[in-house]
Amino acid sequence: MDSEIKTRVAPFSEPHITAGAGQDCLVVIYAPSSKQLGKRFSLVDGEVSIGRGIDNTVILNSDSISRRHAGIEIRSGGYYLIDRHSTNGTYVNDELVHECQLRRGDQIKIGDTILKFLSGADLESQYHETIYRMTIVDGL
Repeated sequence: MDSEIKTRVAPFSEPHITAGAGQDCLVVIYAPSSKQLGKRFSLVDGEVSIGRGIDNTVILNSDSISRRHAGIEIRSGGYYLIDRHSTNGTYVNDELVHECQLRRGDQIKIGDTILKFLSGADLESQYHETIYRMTIVDGL
């Protein structure tokens, strides 16, 4: 019976970038709480503050993260990550930093949470957005 089932030929189409997928963002790729895993934070003009305090732009709920742990500023066409004298430090690609310019694909470790910096209309950004939406939206 299995030999009678034909394989359907699926058409291939180039992926298209949807509105909003081209925004620079941070994506949570590891977190102790599964609620934050895959969450995407768009980087908007001006300063972005990161920490566990409720007054931050990016709120990460973990006791290993300082209330105002780090910030991201836009300068000379680039994003700069600045540690705000946090208790556990801020790491980019496993190196302790006080301030550094972010590049596409950088992994940022803040406390026990790891974020990935995605920039521009790249396919990986669209992928993470799609996966996150699938985790929060019921398909029924």
